[in-house]
Amino acid sequence: MLNIIKRHLVQLTIIIIIISCSSTKTNVSQYEEIDKNIYLGNYQAAISQIESSKEKVYKEKDRVLYYLNLGILYHYAGEYEKSNELLTKAEFAIEDLFTKSASKISTSILLNDNSLDYSGEDYEDIYLNIFKALNYIKLNETDASFVEINRINLKLNKLDDKYKDLGDKMNAGLMKKMGKKTKDEEKPEIKPEKNKFHNDALGKLISMLLYRSDNDWDDARMDLDKIKEAWHSQGQIYNFTMPQLDPYLEKTDESKINIISFIGKSPIKKAATYYITTFNGYVNITSTEPVQFSETMPWPCKKGKHFKFSLPYIIKRGTIVGRISVLVDGVEKKELSMIENMENVAHTTFKVKAPLIYVKSVARTILKGLAAEQAKDKMDKEIANPYLAFASKIATNIAVDMTENSDLRISRFFPAQAMIGEIEVAFGLHNISVKYFDINDQLLYTDDIGEILVSSSGLNLIESFYLK
Repeated sequence: MLNIIKRHLVQLTIIIIIISCSSTKTNVSQYEEIDKNIYLGNYQAAISQIESSKEKVYKEKDRVLYYLNLGILYHYAGEYEKSNELLTKAEFAIEDLFTKSASKISTSILLNDNSLDYSGEDYEDIYLNIFKALNYIKLNETDASFVEINRINLKLNKLDDKYKDLGDKMNAGLMKKMGKKTKDEEKPEIKPEKNKFHNDALGKLISMLLYRSDNDWDDARMDLDKIKEAWHSQGQIYNFTMPQLDPYLEKTDESKINIISFIGKSPIKKAATYYITTFNGYVNITSTEPVQFSETMPWPCKKGKHFKFSLPYIIKRGTIVGRISVLVDGVEKKELSMIENMENVAHTTFKVKAPLIYVKSVARTILKGLAAEQAKDKMDKEIANPYLAFASKIATNIAVDMTENSDLRISRFFPAQAMIGEIEVAFGLHNISVKYFDINDQLLYTDDIGEILVSSSGLNLIESFYLK
């Protein structure tokens, strides 16, 4: 009878462990129905779905995701003040949470990132300012729009220092966990990648158009030069043909319509599994996804142990759009050109901090794995019943594995690409529509903007969306 009770207690323990560790797993199933409404352009329905599921899906640690997802959807829905309210909350939370997490890094180094507050990806932090700038343009607050563009420049300038400082703090925290007796040759180093994104073409384009609308041609030309520089110095991001922008700064008697079209689906994260084998004074780490990988890392350990962990990586989802045509009064006038591949920016900026996530995950896995091995050895000695000892070791293994899920959190509703075009027309009323075609030139969708009054001065900016 006693053995039966013990067996059920062990089973209950395993169930409790599984339930308690479920918070370390990213759940994305809630987006399936929301995505359907977004693809149909039914943004209000998508907004209602997110707001109604807030208590169930978005925990306090996920508040940045909640603000970002809703803030972007409210922009698509044309509710610009509400969009700015939410995106501002996201921006403040991102800054506050990153600062707090950096100050607590020595105590959180053994915690799975999924259990911590999500402080956003850098590309999200950059593009929320793009959408705030566009919101302010729609609200006729151009000075505030300039502020948002300047915020982008400040964030990009600080990106290197941001992760260098975090890496230094993580190194200090890791050394504290290892102890003072660790030999120098057995100490791993946590070091971020060099930031390769310093100049955002889409932000500079918006700034150029704003300066032009204020007849500030000198500053507008400086922004155009910066856009050209982006193609010359950031080829890994701007790996497509640069749009012809010189005509944008040619003075004519015609009125100008500027179109920005956002297309495609934002990048997501997937998990890759890594395997660790310990040797005397170092470990070997291997993986087969997303590419073949193998390296050694110094570590104060002895040979013969095997552990595994997972890491997130960025997956591009792209777009099914092959070309975009703008019609004015029923006549095709312009095909749009890409100004920004936002997925390229997401991938490039994620790579800056990826080494920090990697070494932290290795450290957490080894330290927890070695502690679990010690615990299992102790169980063998202290638990007389071999079945109970075996079950206890299984429970320990489950607990370790369940807390090593990758943090796959990322906002879902930023677009993949930004497309632009400029059309000269006579002052007055014009009917505008934007047609989206696939790579086989089959019509996918027509965005009927309707009749708009094109002014002879100022900024006539039209946005269109096809998020598929």
